[in-house]
Amino acid sequence: MDDNNCVAKRDKHILLTWAAMAVVPLMVHIFIRDNIFQGYSWFSSNETNADFFLICKMYGLFAVMAAMIIFAAADIFRGNKKNEFIDKLKYTKIVFIFACMYLLMSFMSAVSAHDVKSAFIGGYAQYEPVLVLLAYIIIFMFTYCYVNSAETLIYLCGLLTAGIAVISFIGVMQYAGIDFFGSNIGKSIITMFSGIDADKVSLKFERGRVYMSLYNPNYVGSYVALVLPVVAAGIVIFKKIWMKSVSAAVAVMLAVCLAGSGSVTGMTAVIISSVLFIAVLFAAKTGSNKKIIIASGLTCLIAAAVIFLNLDIIKNAVSKYRLSEDNFTINKIELTDDGILLDYKGSGLSVECNNSGEMSVLTVSDSNGTPLELAVCDENGGMAAVGSDFYSDLVFGIALINSDMRGFYIKCGENVYVFTNDNDEGKYLYFNPFGKTTDEIKNSNGILFDNYERFASGRGFIWSRTIPLLAGNILIGCGPDNFVYKFPNDDYVSMINNGYYGDVVTRPHNMYLQTGVQTGVVSLVLFILIYMIYFIQCIRIYTKKSAFTVLWMTGVSVMAGTLGYMVCGLANDSTVCVAPVFWGMLGIGYACNYLMKKQADSVEAG
Repeated sequence: MDDNNCVAKRDKHILLTWAAMAVVPLMVHIFIRDNIFQGYSWFSSNETNADFFLICKMYGLFAVMAAMIIFAAADIFRGNKKNEFIDKLKYTKIVFIFACMYLLMSFMSAVSAHDVKSAFIGGYAQYEPVLVLLAYIIIFMFTYCYVNSAETLIYLCGLLTAGIAVISFIGVMQYAGIDFFGSNIGKSIITMFSGIDADKVSLKFERGRVYMSLYNPNYVGSYVALVLPVVAAGIVIFKKIWMKSVSAAVAVMLAVCLAGSGSVTGMTAVIISSVLFIAVLFAAKTGSNKKIIIASGLTCLIAAAVIFLNLDIIKNAVSKYRLSEDNFTINKIELTDDGILLDYKGSGLSVECNNSGEMSVLTVSDSNGTPLELAVCDENGGMAAVGSDFYSDLVFGIALINSDMRGFYIKCGENVYVFTNDNDEGKYLYFNPFGKTTDEIKNSNGILFDNYERFASGRGFIWSRTIPLLAGNILIGCGPDNFVYKFPNDDYVSMINNGYYGDVVTRPHNMYLQTGVQTGVVSLVLFILIYMIYFIQCIRIYTKKSAFTVLWMTGVSVMAGTLGYMVCGLANDSTVCVAPVFWGMLGIGYACNYLMKKQADSVEAG
C-alpha cells in the first residue's frame, strides 16, 4: 500500500468532519426544557422535561455546521478550493440536486408543521429539527469536498478510530457494570454549569446494558454496524503496528458493545455488511485478498466469540422478533353517555355506574343487555362475574380517585382501567396513565400487522399505526420532530396492550417511516436515491479488478458500514446521536469513489 507512505499534505479543515463524527456523539449534558405537551391529555403535567443526550448534540452540530460554512466560504472566496469543489460537484451533480430538493421538502414541511417551533429548533425526545437536517447535508458535502487525497483519508480514519475508541471504552465499561455517566465524576460533568445538584441525577439503564453516550441501546446497534467495518479496515490500511493494534482492539470493543446492547438489528446489519464485504473481495480479486480475508476473518471470529459468550442476552432479544399472534382480551373501549362499552374477547360488554346514593353501584351487562351477577372476589372489594368462565379475566370495583371524586375500575389481567362519571354533567371520563381525566379514547386502525402488533418489542403496533399516515404526507410531511402529534398516543387500549403504558410514542422506530411522515414521502424517495446512487457507484467501482490501495479498502469498508446503517434503519430511527456519523461516512464514501474514478481515468490516459 504505497499510498500509506504519502503523508505530506493533510487538509486540517477535515478536523471539522472529525468533530461532527467523533466529538458530537460523545457529548452528554443536561438541559431543562418546558413541557410543551403539558396541555395534551396523553402527556404528563410536569412543567419541565430533562434531556441528557440530544439537545447538547444538536447544539454541537449547529456549531460544527457554522464552522464548516465559514471555512468553505472563505476557501471559495480566496479561490483555494473553487475549481476542486466545482469538479467534484459536477461528478455528483444529480446527488447535489437531490440533496437540495430534500432540504427544500424538509423546509416546506417545517414551515407548515403543527408545531413550527419544534420543527425548527427541536422537539421533545427527538431534537432533530430542520436545522439539524441541514447540518447533515452540510457535513456530507463538506466531507466529500475536503477528502481530496489518500493522505487526508488516512489522517481522518486515524482520528475517527481514536474517537470511536473513547466511546467504545465507555460502552465496554458499561457492559462490565461500571457506567461512567452514573458515577460521581460523570454526573458532575453532565450537570456542569447547569446549577442542578449532580446527586439528584439518575439514568434509567439497568446494570450491564450498553448505551455508550447514544441515548438508547438500540442506537448502539446502528452505530456499531456503521463504524465497525471501517475500524476493522484499519488493521489493514494503517502502516504502523501500534495503529493496527489499536484498530483491532477497538473492533473487539465494538463487538462487546454490540453484544451488551442486545440490538438484534445491529447484529443482523453487521452480518449483512460482512457478507457484502467478502462478496466484493472475491468479485474484485485484488492482489492482496489473502491479507484482507485474514484480517476480516479474525475480526469476525472475535465478534463471534463475544456473541457466543452472551447467548442469553441475544436469545432474549431475538425472541422479540418472532411472529406470535396477539391475544388481547380487551381490544377497544368506548365512552358513551350511558356508560363504558368494551370489546372483550370479540364480544360487547357495557359498564354503568350509579352515583345517586351514598355508595356507587356498578351494573355490568353482556352484549344482549343482560346484567351479569357480580360477587366480591378479593380483599379490596373487587367483584367478578359469577357462573361464567368467559369473564374470568375481569374484576370490577369502586375506586376513590381523590377526596372530591369517586370512580370505578376494570381490571383485566395486569391492566387496570379507571373511569369516573362523578361530575356535574354525569359524563363518563377515563382516568388515564398520566393522572388526567379525558373523554377521548381513540380506537385507531392499523395495517399490515393485524394480530401481530407485539412483533419486535411492540414495533408492529407502532408501524401499523404509522404506515397509514404516509398517505397524508406525500409531498409535504407533518414537519420535523412533529411525528408525536400525528401518532395516536390517545389510543390508550392499544398502547397498554403493547407495553406502552404511561409512555408517549415520539418516533416510529423506522428511519424510512420517520422521514416519510415528517418531511414527506418525496423527501424519503430523495434520501433513498442519494444513497442508492452511491451504492451503485460502489458496486461498479469495487467489483472491478483493482490494485489494493488505501482508497480501495476504505471505499469498500465505508460501503459495508453505510449499508449496515441503512439496514438498521428498518427498526431504528434517524437520531442526532448517530446520523452525523452516517452523513460524514457517506461524504467519505463519495470522496473515495471520486478519487478512485480520477485514478482510473489517469491510468487510462497514461
